[in-house]
Amino acid sequence: MTQPALTLLVLSDAHFDSARTDGGKLANLNPSLGAELAERAWHDATRRHGPIDAIVLCGDIIHAGNATPANDYTTFLAALRKWAKQIPIFAAPGNCDLPPLFAEAFGAPGLSELNGYRFFTFADGYPDGPAECVRTEADIAEFTRAAGESDAPLIAI
Repeated sequence: MTQPALTLLVLSDAHFDSARTDGGKLANLNPSLGAELAERAWHDATRRHGPIDAIVLCGDIIHAGNATPANDYTTFLAALRKWAKQIPIFAAPGNCDLPPLFAEAFGAPGLSELNGYRFFTFADGYPDGPAECVRTEADIAEFTRAAGESDAPLIAI
């Protein structure tokens, strides 16, 4: 059986910080623009490709050193919801994100389903700093279990 088409908007590295315009070591980055740039991407994608079925957030939603991360996750999500209303959002935190606060805003990582597709989001750890990503054995086991339990397409985030 053929799967129905699924149109995803994949957003990554918004590095949003509502209070900062200076990107620090990233001199050309303006963190206050993250939500605005996500909105521009949404409008461009819908103009080019029509309706979007889901948004996939691939980490670094907030900028490192953000002084108000919980606030900015809520602000970023509210900005998405202004134009993406009830569109599902599948989100995985990046090395600049704070997993507990990220999960409060975007939901806990794990397995979800949409239109016959399964989405598995990971929240990798960074115990030795932001460049040293570690996937836990529990996450690997859960993903392996999910991959084996159905023939439905599985998208890892």
